[in-house]
Amino acid sequence: MFCVDVQHKKCIMICVIHSRRSIMARATVTLPQDLLTELMSLVGARSKTEAVITAVKDEIRLRKVARIKAMAGQMEFTAEADDLRHGDRRLG
Repeated sequence: MFCVDVQHKKCIMICVIHSRRSIMARATVTLPQDLLTELMSLVGARSKTEAVITAVKDEIRLRKVARIKAMAGQMEFTAEADDLRHGDRRLG
């Protein structure tokens, strides 16, 4: 659907972005029951879905942290902390 009204287009874009954030995917996964039970206990999940979502989020976070740690010493950074805190003229 196309419209000429700019405000209407903005409204449509906001709705699309909002609806994309709530899109869920279904997956069928075969897991050993004892592994799933232990996972639910460790993360304090009330459901299998909650346990798996928590585990996936944790794994993603851990891998991102590992990538950042792997970059240690590879970037040259010469600014001092005080310069960064107080050097931005926009902040007055």
